[in-house]
Amino acid sequence: MNKKIISAFLLASIVSGSLLAQEKGDPKATEFYTPVPKVVTPGNTTADAPSDAIILFGGKNLDQWVSMKGEPASWNVADGILTVSKTAGNIQTKKSFTDYQLHLEWRIPANITGTGQARGNSGVFLASTGSGDA
Repeated sequence: MNKKIISAFLLASIVSGSLLAQEKGDPKATEFYTPVPKVVTPGNTTADAPSDAIILFGGKNLDQWVSMKGEPASWNVADGILTVSKTAGNIQTKKSFTDYQLHLEWRIPANITGTGQARGNSGVFLASTGSGDA
């Protein structure tokens, strides 16, 4: 047999084997399992972060944050709580993220006063362009 016939025979065998595996519902015939994702260990309690989490605020400081101008973030941190400083402007993470899950905890004031946007902050901006004020 010449090389062209052998190559054609091998190709036909591979294709028919793949089609047969698909008919039997074998996902390994059509799915690729690389890269293999890392195993993520959940926290011991609901308050613990999973093993792959990047903690951006741990209740103590704003080391992972900067102002929109790139200066150190100057919002208020006290008793494990981060509070917006309206005069300081928006803040953003030092790191950039393209694929993520976000876990966020927040609370609102007990006595809300004012109307419209004056009643509280604007929330969390995802995929920010880096402009705007608090």
